[in-house]
Amino acid sequence: MAPGCGTQGRSRAVDRRVVLTLVESLRLGGAERLVATTVRRLDRERFLPIVAYLHGPADLAEGIRDGGVAVHEIGFRGPRDLPRAVRRVRALVRRERVDIVHTHLYFANVVGRLAAAGLARVVGTLHNPDYTYEARSTPRFFVRKELDRATMALARPRLLAVSEEVRRDYEKHFGDRGVRVLHNYVDVAALRAELAGVDRDAERRAWGLARSDVVFLHVGRFHRQKAHDVLLRAFAEALRDAPPLRLLLAGSGALEPEMRALAGDLDLGDRVLFLGSVARMAPLYAAADAFVFPSRYEAFGIALLEAMVAGLPAAVTRAGGIPEVATQETALFVDPERVSPLALAIVRLARDAGLRARLGAGAARVAERFDAPAWVSRLEAIYEEA
Repeated sequence: MAPGCGTQGRSRAVDRRVVLTLVESLRLGGAERLVATTVRRLDRERFLPIVAYLHGPADLAEGIRDGGVAVHEIGFRGPRDLPRAVRRVRALVRRERVDIVHTHLYFANVVGRLAAAGLARVVGTLHNPDYTYEARSTPRFFVRKELDRATMALARPRLLAVSEEVRRDYEKHFGDRGVRVLHNYVDVAALRAELAGVDRDAERRAWGLARSDVVFLHVGRFHRQKAHDVLLRAFAEALRDAPPLRLLLAGSGALEPEMRALAGDLDLGDRVLFLGSVARMAPLYAAADAFVFPSRYEAFGIALLEAMVAGLPAAVTRAGGIPEVATQETALFVDPERVSPLALAIVRLARDAGLRARLGAGAARVAERFDAPAWVSRLEAIYEEA
């Protein structure tokens, strides 16, 4: 276990609760960025946050530690390592006198519930509509679902969903368990301060983008859910009917080689840039003219929300929780899987600077509904009830 600056031997106010946030990794993903925002914003007069992650990568760990929060790696190596991971987290709960274990994502939910049994209250955030979109005929699906059910019965966690879409998914498969919706959120002021320090022209030059290029940005792991294949085909269509276009793809994942090959087959050349995982997103938001989010299904979309904070208009699908974030005043909507309608939306945004400006201004306004301070206060109230 990686060393952390624990609470052992440290005096703390009687009414200050120790909250251990357990997440699968600290990679540059939406759930992980939510964890980083939350622990940074928690009221330290009332709560003492600690973070633990099951396995690497740990891109966000340094930034969390810089905020004075202890970070522990559990060293989880996969499903067969579950008993050892539970023992290590349980030891951490005992040593740090944890009052609340707040879990994020499937394996962290399972490990955290087992580790907290009889020692601490459990709060669990549900980030994905896991059970509706998995292959439900597989033994793996059955085992995962039953383990989820059994550990819920043991720990009786307070369950939070990041969107109505996720709440509906969980209640469909497990019945009404009183799941509350606590939407994802971002630190609007912090992101805007970072954006204000970006030299847009310099960033565009750094990526080889011309002044005349209309630049679309997509952020997401390379997974079937994110529909990169639909996006690339739509972008190829749009190139035939629009001003000079560029597409920036930020993210990594198992399907990246396949999507690179598809971009080659579509003869997209340098019109599409594969950027890999990007630690600092603000420069990309500043460099872009519009955002595109063509998911087949989606829980919420923190990357979409960040793009809205940056004032980017968007082309999005009517999928899952996306309409809970974007509205008609922020984005053009198309149905999932529809290549040509998505291409038309891209062309409309590319050709009409006035439309981009109107939707971008609307996006910036709507994004303020998801500003971190108000939502973290709601989470703190849930911790107080636990």
